[in-house]
Amino acid sequence: MQNRGEIARVDWHNADDPDWLILSKEVWEACSTKCRDVHDQPFSTQEVEFARKSLVLSKSGGADGVPMQCIKHMPPAAVEKIFRILNLAWTQGTLPHIWRVSQLVPVPKSKPGAFRPIALISLMAIWADKTVTRRLTHFLEEGAGAIPENQMGFRRAMSAEMAAADFSQDVDDELQARRSCVCVFLDPTSTYDYVRHDVLGARLGAYNPPPHMWRWGMRFTKARFFQTRWGTRTSTTRVMQRGVPEGGALSPVL
Repeated sequence: MQNRGEIARVDWHNADDPDWLILSKEVWEACSTKCRDVHDQPFSTQEVEFARKSLVLSKSGGADGVPMQCIKHMPPAAVEKIFRILNLAWTQGTLPHIWRVSQLVPVPKSKPGAFRPIALISLMAIWADKTVTRRLTHFLEEGAGAIPENQMGFRRAMSAEMAAADFSQDVDDELQARRSCVCVFLDPTSTYDYVRHDVLGARLGAYNPPPHMWRWGMRFTKARFFQTRWGTRTSTTRVMQRGVPEGGALSPVL
């Protein structure tokens, strides 16, 4: 039987299984040739197609106006063009501008006058994001050992129910052994909004990621813009000084 860590690992090889960013010479040397060859190679059609099939049909689109129905029912010729664009963005580290724009939509709360902002990003960007995330997760788990086996959040075959069961069993074991049990619960607020880009770049760079992967992660998070949408009107576009985009598959991993 596979242990929990083995089940949670991502096998991105198997498609059937559900000019300001310059890397230092040290990073290039620390990253082995095998690592670069495997994780830095262009995406395969199977990887891109798997990511497209995993998209949720009900998800709302962003500033580019492309609905999910168009992506899910896209003809093969169009998929091939997107495949080429994604690989070009991956190898050159230059993402389309519209992929880096988030639209903030205020949603009324139950309390009068209170709103909850929802960030919408391009569905094409989410498609690309999911493709990159599977590869990054595989690198962090297998290549860098950065994700502990007992982490439940945002991992395949893991769930809140498993975390609760583990916690309950640990508490019961301590009580049965007549030992004290101390628990600490943390509930951070605005986690996505307060991520510092310089700290994120340093932490990710410490694992010596493949150059294309590191450059994509920094470009996707740092060089971002946002605008507010109310009805049919949108505000001027501003630059995000910190934070990672909500709704993206890459954001929880980073």
